[in-house]
Amino acid sequence: MRHVELKLTFPKMKLDRIESAVGEVLKEIRSELFGEPELLSLNEKGDRVEAFISLPIVNVRKLRWLATRITKGFLTRGIEVEVE
Repeated sequence: MRHVELKLTFPKMKLDRIESAVGEVLKEIRSELFGEPELLSLNEKGDRVEAFISLPIVNVRKLRWLATRITKGFLTRGIEVEVE
């Protein structure tokens, strides 16, 4: 098992709206992981918010699928996100 860190960028958003949404989306993908996903940091920089998360996965090929699932989770909440 390895931990993969992803950077999520939320353009034109404020910290208070993103904080709870990140927790909800991480709970949604928990069943697909091999441990607890972790929010490493959440920072507001100008007109955007950056979040760094850690995902415990075994198969790195599943990473693209997880990134898509994370993006859809935010889009259903009306939040635009960029995953790096």
